[in-house]
Amino acid sequence: MEHSLEFLGCTIRNLSEDDFRKGFNELMTVLDTEAQLDEEGFIEYCSNIRKMPDEYMHIVAEETLSGRIVASASVMIERKYLRTGGKVGHLEDLIVNPSFRKQGLGKKILDILITRAREKGCYKVIISAVHDSSEYFEKNGFKKKGLNMKILLTQ
Repeated sequence: MEHSLEFLGCTIRNLSEDDFRKGFNELMTVLDTEAQLDEEGFIEYCSNIRKMPDEYMHIVAEETLSGRIVASASVMIERKYLRTGGKVGHLEDLIVNPSFRKQGLGKKILDILITRAREKGCYKVIISAVHDSSEYFEKNGFKKKGLNMKILLTQ
């Protein structure tokens, strides 16, 4: 996102180094309580994604009144061998603070990231989601396809 967008009392914008102190890690613990970055690691993460604007976009929603991060998601663009070198967008870690759910903020973030993937030439966007969120993603246009599995390489 080149510019920020105001939506429901929030500013939707690219992730920045300041977001660590605005509650980003606390928001992410809703998804995973393990393996959070410290502030130095977070700053390095932000620096790395800024170097890859054609491959990676991470956006957040900052509540205007409190200055707290209340939503976040990212999309990573992968070039495939199939589809004559087509591109796939991988949507990752969509999270909305429970107090801000059911107001359209998650959908707005999804729409921004899907638009970004389309602009970058992706032929599809995929998401790995926990089972209990599948209804939400289906409601927003995603279709169940195949099997999603993982193997943890670290504990």
